Amino acid sequence: MPPKTKTAKKRARSPEPAATKRASKRGKKDASATSSIVEDTTQTQTQDASNIDPSKAVKPADAPSFQGAFDLYAMELPFLNSVFTPARDYAALLEVIRTYQAKPDNSARIYLPADVSTAGRLQSGVIEDPLEDMPFELALSLLTLKNSLSFTACESSGAYFSEPTKASAGITGSVDLENDHCGVSSTSGSFKMRRAWVSSTGKDEIFEGFASVKIVYSGMYRRKSFENGCTVSFPFWAIRACVGEDGKEIGLQPLQ
Repeated sequence: MPPKTKTAKKRARSPEPAATKRASKRGKKDASATSSIVEDTTQTQTQDASNIDPSKAVKPADAPSFQGAFDLYAMELPFLNSVFTPARDYAALLEVIRTYQAKPDNSARIYLPADVSTAGRLQSGVIEDPLEDMPFELALSLLTLKNSLSFTACESSGAYFSEPTKASAGITGSVDLENDHCGVSSTSGSFKMRRAWVSSTGKDEIFEGFASVKIVYSGMYRRKSFENGCTVSFPFWAIRACVGEDGKEIGLQPLQ
């Protein structure tokens, strides 16, 4: 019988299920920690949200109001359009316009009533009575608030509108003489305006629009002024009139 050989004793291995249990315990601990972090983060975010002052929260700009006195500035003026372009910088444009408004200096002034069934007013130094050297008193009649207002290709020519063909809320009207005038045979014209820009605070605004006026003189005025009439059309920027210390607008006022 062959001699017995010594067999080396093998070290017992840990059973697999035990290792699985340990891994499960570690996994459970990690998942619990992650859950705790998420819970803490969510709680912190909820607390932060509850501390926000609603009055300081960013809100969308209010809908534009087309009421009150406005000062108009022709877009063709080089000292304005050179500041506005090429970056289309409305804030810089507003600063320059306010410099001229304080003089006071403007291309035209308008007044728009709260009740659009009544007439507004338009006055401009370039639409003057040739014999009186005073601006014609013009009325903005048939005023209509529009949910959708855009500018035609003709109106946009040479203009610096924000987006000419994109429709936005605005106001339109017709231009007539406020009263009969012995030197005027007929008057016609149109007016439209919408808001072009509002600052992030909502306190500053710039409006844009287009106005056209055609005045045909009577025989008497044609003989004395040697002109047949006056025709003016211009795209413009507009800002609200200044407010005095008494809180009232310093601008064109409604007819009494």
